[in-house]
Amino acid sequence: MSVFARISTSCIISRAACHI
Repeated sequence: MSVFARISTSCIISRAACHI
């Protein structure tokens, strides 16, 4: 729904993206 939500999903798929 929000960009933050997309980042959260990326964090699950790629923990590296979470650190970005």
